[in-house]
Amino acid sequence: MAQSSKRKHGKVEARKTKPLVRFKLGILLLLIAISFGGCFTLHILTATAQPDYWEKEIIGSTEATEPTDAEDTADATTSAAINPVPASERADDSYLSACVFIGDVSAFTTYHGTASGMVYADAVFAVTEDELAALAAKAGSQNAAAVYLWPPLPEDETLGLASMETLLEALQKHTTAPLYLLTTLPDSSREKNLRADAWNASLLQLADRMDVHYVDISTPLKRNDGLPEAAYDRTDAAWKRIGETILTHIAE
Repeated sequence: MAQSSKRKHGKVEARKTKPLVRFKLGILLLLIAISFGGCFTLHILTATAQPDYWEKEIIGSTEATEPTDAEDTADATTSAAINPVPASERADDSYLSACVFIGDVSAFTTYHGTASGMVYADAVFAVTEDELAALAAKAGSQNAAAVYLWPPLPEDETLGLASMETLLEALQKHTTAPLYLLTTLPDSSREKNLRADAWNASLLQLADRMDVHYVDISTPLKRNDGLPEAAYDRTDAAWKRIGETILTHIAE
């Protein structure tokens, strides 16, 4: 009995002498805070030891978020023109007499009785930049209500667009009047009509890029198949209809 009691007592003593490990949450959080604070302090001491730290990290990051002059200029040059020009309240017939017309305009301006000083039926393709600049200077001197550029269908679209861009740039230097691009008329030749449609689409892109207005005068003259109505195939009825389209499509 004495030995059994001693063994039992020994077990109790052994349990009492085992180490008891406990972690308190407060101590754990304190250790984490101390570690974080030490790392942050070490980072600040290392960074501020560099002489250009504030220029690179603070001033540099601030400048990166500010818009540059180039970005401001890009925003300012975004096209404000809405193309094609939407329908507007009809202007008085006298409006046509107050506008300058350039390009393939002889028959149209003759029908509407436009003053000769407002009509420039000069060639606008295959001419030099100096000739285009001189044309723009003459047209810009008329104090017109608007300037309408009506180019014919070119044989070479790339060269045609280059001439139109040069002429528009010159006009923008010589007049503050609104500038309009008019579409080429539909043609009874299906092949030529397809070329005209492609050219008109390119003119629309040019108008948007140059921030000028674009009036579609060809669609009102077409049948459902895209070819011109017989009554509108370069007839007086066509010039009258085109005049109405211009008078009811004036940009605000």
